[in-house]
Amino acid sequence: MCKFCYPILLNKVTEAPSKAQQKWQNITGKAIDNWEELYLIPRKCTMNIAIQNFQFKLLHNCIPTNDILYKIGIIETSTCTFCHSAPESVLHIFWLCEETQAFLGKVHKWLQDCFGENFIYNMSIFLLGNDELSPIQNCMLILAKKYIYNCRVNGKLPSFKHFLNTVNKIHEVEKYIFRLRQRPRQYESRWLNVILEP
Repeated sequence: MCKFCYPILLNKVTEAPSKAQQKWQNITGKAIDNWEELYLIPRKCTMNIAIQNFQFKLLHNCIPTNDILYKIGIIETSTCTFCHSAPESVLHIFWLCEETQAFLGKVHKWLQDCFGENFIYNMSIFLLGNDELSPIQNCMLILAKKYIYNCRVNGKLPSFKHFLNTVNKIHEVEKYIFRLRQRPRQYESRWLNVILEP
Protein backbone atom coordinates (compact mmCIF):
# COMPACT_ATOMS: atom_id res chain seq x y z
CA MET A 1 0.00 0.00 0.00
CA CYS A 2 2.74 2.49 0.97
CA LYS A 3 4.55 1.71 -2.27
CA PHE A 4 1.57 3.10 -4.18
CA CYS A 5 0.81 6.07 -1.92
CA TYR A 6 4.33 7.46 -1.69
CA PRO A 7 4.60 8.62 -5.35
CA ILE A 8 1.18 10.28 -5.10
CA LEU A 9 2.14 12.11 -1.91
CA LEU A 10 5.50 13.07 -3.35
CA ASN A 11 3.83 14.59 -6.43
CA LYS A 12 1.54 16.65 -4.21
CA VAL A 13 4.46 17.89 -2.10
CA THR A 14 6.59 18.86 -5.09
CA GLU A 15 3.88 20.69 -7.03
CA ALA A 16 4.82 24.27 -7.73
CA PRO A 17 2.75 26.81 -5.80
CA SER A 18 1.10 28.15 -8.93
CA LYS A 19 -1.15 30.58 -7.04
CA ALA A 20 1.86 32.30 -5.46
CA GLN A 21 3.72 32.24 -8.77
CA GLN A 22 0.75 33.85 -10.52
CA LYS A 23 0.56 36.53 -7.85
CA TRP A 24 4.27 37.35 -8.32
CA GLN A 25 3.79 37.51 -12.08
CA ASN A 26 0.93 39.97 -11.53
CA ILE A 27 3.07 42.07 -9.15
CA THR A 28 6.10 42.17 -11.45
CA GLY A 29 4.02 42.50 -14.61
CA LYS A 30 5.97 39.84 -16.47
CA ALA A 31 6.05 36.09 -17.00
CA ILE A 32 8.59 34.34 -14.79
CA ASP A 33 9.82 31.02 -16.12
CA ASN A 34 12.82 30.30 -13.85
CA TRP A 35 10.99 29.39 -10.63
CA GLU A 36 13.19 26.37 -9.92
CA GLU A 37 16.30 28.58 -9.95
CA LEU A 38 14.61 31.22 -7.80
CA TYR A 39 13.65 28.60 -5.21
CA LEU A 40 17.27 27.42 -5.00
CA ILE A 41 18.81 30.88 -4.48
CA PRO A 42 18.38 30.97 -0.66
CA ARG A 43 20.14 27.61 -0.26
CA LYS A 44 22.97 28.68 -2.54
CA CYS A 45 23.56 32.07 -0.95
CA THR A 46 23.56 31.33 2.79
CA MET A 47 23.81 28.56 5.34
CA ASN A 48 21.63 30.54 7.75
CA ILE A 49 18.28 28.73 8.01
CA ALA A 50 16.38 31.83 9.18
CA ILE A 51 17.41 33.73 6.04
CA GLN A 52 16.56 30.77 3.82
CA ASN A 53 13.14 30.41 5.49
CA PHE A 54 12.37 34.11 5.08
CA GLN A 55 12.96 34.03 1.32
CA PHE A 56 11.01 30.76 1.06
CA LYS A 57 8.02 32.41 2.76
CA LEU A 58 8.32 35.49 0.57
CA LEU A 59 8.43 33.44 -2.65
CA HIS A 60 5.41 31.44 -1.49
CA ASN A 61 3.58 34.65 -0.54
CA CYS A 62 3.32 33.68 3.13
CA ILE A 63 4.60 36.93 4.69
CA PRO A 64 1.86 38.46 6.85
CA THR A 65 1.40 42.16 6.16
CA ASN A 66 -1.13 44.58 7.63
CA ASP A 67 -3.23 44.26 4.47
CA ILE A 68 -3.69 40.51 5.05
CA LEU A 69 -3.98 40.79 8.83
CA TYR A 70 -6.72 43.41 8.42
CA LYS A 71 -8.66 41.25 5.93
CA ILE A 72 -8.75 38.32 8.37
CA GLY A 73 -9.73 40.56 11.31
CA ILE A 74 -6.56 40.39 13.41
CA ILE A 75 -5.80 44.13 13.31
CA GLU A 76 -7.96 47.23 12.89
CA THR A 77 -6.15 48.97 10.04
CA SER A 78 -4.35 47.92 6.88
CA THR A 79 -2.09 50.99 6.68
CA CYS A 80 1.66 50.67 6.36
CA THR A 81 3.64 50.37 9.59
CA PHE A 82 6.26 52.80 8.24
CA CYS A 83 4.49 55.55 6.25
CA HIS A 84 0.88 55.19 7.51
CA SER A 85 -0.35 56.41 4.12
CA ALA A 86 -1.12 53.30 2.05
CA PRO A 87 -2.27 49.71 2.58
CA GLU A 88 0.66 47.53 3.64
CA SER A 89 0.96 44.86 0.94
CA VAL A 90 4.12 42.85 0.27
CA LEU A 91 4.89 45.11 -2.70
CA HIS A 92 4.34 48.25 -0.64
CA ILE A 93 6.36 47.30 2.46
CA PHE A 94 9.33 45.93 0.51
CA TRP A 95 9.44 48.34 -2.43
CA LEU A 96 6.90 51.17 -2.77
CA CYS A 97 6.90 52.68 0.74
CA GLU A 98 8.78 55.98 0.86
CA GLU A 99 10.57 54.93 4.07
CA THR A 100 11.65 51.67 2.45
CA GLN A 101 12.81 53.53 -0.66
CA ALA A 102 14.93 55.91 1.45
CA PHE A 103 16.53 52.91 3.17
CA LEU A 104 17.02 51.01 -0.10
CA GLY A 105 18.73 54.04 -1.64
CA LYS A 106 21.46 53.77 1.01
CA VAL A 107 21.62 49.98 0.65
CA HIS A 108 21.98 50.32 -3.13
CA LYS A 109 24.85 52.81 -2.79
CA TRP A 110 26.58 50.48 -0.31
CA LEU A 111 26.10 47.47 -2.61
CA GLN A 112 27.61 49.45 -5.49
CA ASP A 113 30.57 50.31 -3.24
CA CYS A 114 30.93 46.57 -2.52
CA PHE A 115 30.31 45.09 -5.95
CA GLY A 116 30.93 47.94 -8.38
CA GLU A 117 28.89 50.63 -10.09
CA ASN A 118 27.34 48.04 -12.41
CA PHE A 119 25.44 46.43 -9.54
CA ILE A 120 21.89 47.48 -10.34
CA TYR A 121 18.65 45.81 -9.34
CA ASN A 122 15.00 46.44 -10.03
CA MET A 123 11.85 45.53 -8.12
CA SER A 124 11.69 42.01 -9.53
CA ILE A 125 15.34 41.22 -8.76
CA PHE A 126 15.07 42.70 -5.27
CA LEU A 127 11.90 40.82 -4.34
CA LEU A 128 12.53 37.46 -6.02
CA GLY A 129 16.31 37.28 -6.42
CA ASN A 130 18.23 36.59 -9.59
CA ASP A 131 20.13 33.44 -10.47
CA GLU A 132 22.62 35.55 -12.47
CA LEU A 133 23.79 37.39 -9.33
CA SER A 134 26.52 35.93 -7.14
CA PRO A 135 25.43 34.09 -3.98
CA ILE A 136 26.63 36.93 -1.74
CA GLN A 137 24.76 39.54 -3.80
CA ASN A 138 21.53 37.57 -3.49
CA CYS A 139 22.26 37.09 0.21
CA MET A 140 22.58 40.86 0.74
CA LEU A 141 19.23 41.45 -1.03
CA ILE A 142 17.52 38.82 1.12
CA LEU A 143 19.11 40.30 4.25
CA ALA A 144 17.80 43.75 3.31
CA LYS A 145 14.26 42.35 2.91
CA LYS A 146 14.47 40.39 6.15
CA TYR A 147 15.75 43.49 7.94
CA ILE A 148 12.86 45.57 6.54
CA TYR A 149 10.39 42.96 7.73
CA ASN A 150 11.97 42.75 11.19
CA CYS A 151 11.67 46.55 11.44
CA ARG A 152 8.01 46.27 10.45
CA VAL A 153 7.39 43.64 13.15
CA ASN A 154 9.12 45.80 15.77
CA GLY A 155 7.37 49.00 14.63
CA LYS A 156 10.66 50.78 13.84
CA LEU A 157 11.82 52.53 10.69
CA PRO A 158 14.65 50.85 8.77
CA SER A 159 18.07 52.29 9.58
CA PHE A 160 21.09 51.69 7.37
CA LYS A 161 23.41 51.74 10.39
CA HIS A 162 21.39 49.01 12.12
CA PHE A 163 21.22 47.05 8.87
CA LEU A 164 25.02 47.02 8.69
CA ASN A 165 25.08 45.71 12.26
CA THR A 166 22.78 42.91 11.13
CA VAL A 167 25.06 42.14 8.18
CA ASN A 168 28.04 42.02 10.57
CA LYS A 169 26.22 39.53 12.81
CA ILE A 170 25.32 37.33 9.84
CA HIS A 171 28.92 37.59 8.65
CA GLU A 172 30.16 36.24 11.99
CA VAL A 173 27.65 33.37 11.92
CA GLU A 174 28.59 32.43 8.34
CA LYS A 175 32.30 32.65 9.23
CA TYR A 176 31.74 30.26 12.12
CA ILE A 177 29.73 27.81 10.00
CA PHE A 178 32.30 27.80 7.18
CA ARG A 179 35.09 27.16 9.69
CA LEU A 180 33.14 24.32 11.31
CA ARG A 181 32.72 22.74 7.90
CA GLN A 182 36.40 23.37 7.16
CA ARG A 183 35.74 25.63 4.17
CA PRO A 184 37.67 28.83 5.01
CA ARG A 185 38.57 29.57 1.38
CA GLN A 186 34.95 29.37 0.28
CA TYR A 187 34.00 31.80 3.08
CA GLU A 188 36.79 34.23 2.17
CA SER A 189 35.95 34.26 -1.53
CA ARG A 190 32.22 34.74 -0.83
CA TRP A 191 32.58 37.62 1.64
CA LEU A 192 35.64 39.21 -0.02
CA ASN A 193 33.89 42.26 -1.51
CA VAL A 194 31.45 42.98 1.33
CA ILE A 195 32.35 46.20 3.15
CA LEU A 196 31.34 45.56 6.73
CA GLU A 197 32.15 48.95 8.23
CA PRO A 198 30.10 52.11 7.57
